[in-house]
Amino acid sequence: MKEITQNSKHFFAIDGLRGVAALLVVWQHVTESLVQLPSIAKNGTLLADLSKSFDFGRIGIICFFIISGYVIPSSLTGKSKQQAIKKFALRRVFRLYPAYWLSLLGIIIFYKITHFRVETSTIIANTTMLQSFFGKNHLIGLYWTLQVELIFYTLCAFLFYFARLNKPRFIMQIIWLLFIFFVIEQVIINYTTMLNWTKEFQFLPYLLALMFLGSLFRKLHDEPENTKIKYYVWVGTALC
Repeated sequence: MKEITQNSKHFFAIDGLRGVAALLVVWQHVTESLVQLPSIAKNGTLLADLSKSFDFGRIGIICFFIISGYVIPSSLTGKSKQQAIKKFALRRVFRLYPAYWLSLLGIIIFYKITHFRVETSTIIANTTMLQSFFGKNHLIGLYWTLQVELIFYTLCAFLFYFARLNKPRFIMQIIWLLFIFFVIEQVIINYTTMLNWTKEFQFLPYLLALMFLGSLFRKLHDEPENTKIKYYVWVGTALC
């Protein structure tokens, strides 16, 4: 009973961090929009200036991804790999898609009322949550984060199937590979014209590295005396 209570407090704290991260993102987007209105900007732009100076939105997004990495891999458990992955996939689908489709319906209605034209193919692509892979725009810019989540879920299921998801050393190697790929990719993009990737694809390796770093944080929480995991966490944090 004591262990259950401690775990409940632990995940309550995680949800609290999610709340703080959400507020930081909302702070940045709302203040950026409101200061565009002269009637509001004339009263001062302190909140917008603070958000811009500290980049609160980016801090919030990074927190979200690390928390996902902290929580998601540990939900893949079970003696039967197939059953565990099936259960994991169903839980993820019902956790994300109903709310996502509801928001999608809301923005479509809004566009209809405001006579903002959107191609039917773009709407259909957006129902998959993987619209960028079809070369279509997000109906709401913030949807790009959900694509990263889906990719991470797929990678976690793949690693779990091959019994690598619970190997801290292997996860550290993945972080290194993602980090190296990201650096090489950024050098190519900044100094050549070979790659013409959108920002969300450019930063995908870095964001995935953050999520895998979150999984190492979870390992350290579960095994606080494990010196190897402590080392991996320090190195991974320094890289990210």
